[in-house]
Amino acid sequence: MSTRKDVRESPSGTTEETVLQPENGTTSAHDTSSRRPVVLHVVEAWGGGVMSAVLAYAQSAPAYRHVALAAPREGHDTGEVAERDGVTLREMPRSRRAALRAIAAEYRSLRPDVVHAHSSYGGVLARLCGAIPREKIVYTPHCYAFERRDVPVPARWAFYAVERLLALRTGVTAGCSPREVELARAMLPGSRRPTGAAYVPNVVRVEHSPRRRGGPLTVVGVGRLDAQKSPEFFRAVVAAARPVDPTLRWLWLGGGSPESVEQMRAAGVETSGWLPRPELLQQLAEGDIYLHTAAWEGAPISALEAAALGLPVVGRAIPAMASLGLQRLASTPEQVAELVLALREPSERAVAVAESAELNSRHSPEHQVAALTGVYDAVSGRVPEPAVTLDRTIPLERTITLDAHVVDLSRAERERTSASRTGAVSRRPDTDPSTQ
Repeated sequence: MSTRKDVRESPSGTTEETVLQPENGTTSAHDTSSRRPVVLHVVEAWGGGVMSAVLAYAQSAPAYRHVALAAPREGHDTGEVAERDGVTLREMPRSRRAALRAIAAEYRSLRPDVVHAHSSYGGVLARLCGAIPREKIVYTPHCYAFERRDVPVPARWAFYAVERLLALRTGVTAGCSPREVELARAMLPGSRRPTGAAYVPNVVRVEHSPRRRGGPLTVVGVGRLDAQKSPEFFRAVVAAARPVDPTLRWLWLGGGSPESVEQMRAAGVETSGWLPRPELLQQLAEGDIYLHTAAWEGAPISALEAAALGLPVVGRAIPAMASLGLQRLASTPEQVAELVLALREPSERAVAVAESAELNSRHSPEHQVAALTGVYDAVSGRVPEPAVTLDRTIPLERTITLDAHVVDLSRAERERTSASRTGAVSRRPDTDPSTQ
């Protein structure tokens, strides 16, 4: 019987090559009668929040063996090497054609029970691979590409059209926020919808309590200094708040291009550069207010980490953040600055900390375990269907906004003609996505 080699990241950060043997010594990868069920994760870039999510999924579904076919993303790894146990890493070529061949070869070799595709590009690759049956595919967008704000409107329309077409090749969309589930359910209304969409909340596992420093209040942002995280919005908040209270300390945990780092420092924002995960969490825990200014999101891990550490969360009002039930959101830098300044009052900060505790409770590991195993068990045939529903107490955004255009996602006939319209069309407010 042949064996195969496997490349795995060790806790020390070195690369180890392991020869994989059949688990019982006699059963091949193609014999599914007694082997441990397998999830093949298809990840276009291994780093940042997507990597954190996959690692969390592996912890939440330990009954499954987890294999990640991924390309490393330079500059996005925030030091989570120590948490990579439980996920077998295999390198995916960067060329699209080579990547498709690698996915097909991995699928035929592993015969996984579930193929979990992550992010838009990984979702495209997995769903274009004809070797994989539709019903085995779980797709988590981690924020749909058509919600991006750094590309022209026609490009976002194209992204939406591709997602809607590929929805026909999706077994279950495991949205990481109620917003993603809402959008996924609207892709194919009524009888044309595939198996469906389920809410699998992102979670963080933070084991230590926050440690507060003395001195001025520290406002912390986290992430890569790029278009998505919108550091210019963060700087504008600083500019609006500083005349009112120049004692506030502003800190960004993460890095980016030399130009972006210099822009932050010129605005009075300290930047840490990329940190090992334990150090990042320690510095985050020593902050007083977490500020999230991203222009588009799925369900940001950093915001959940801040909430788990007991920090108040203030953010930019975007649909994904609103769908998580966050209270302290605003649309302009000036309005966000007012929310930050209000938290100088200890009583107001105590209320905000309680809100963070509520957010953390909705994103507990127990909730992810139940939701994720429900989806995996349904796709692998271990149970008939996932018993996962939306939390109806969380307000949902009903539309996708593309600058001046608003695409109505509730009716297929409007979707077919919406590209030619310039007026805004609203979804009916009484439509419950869970009943469509």
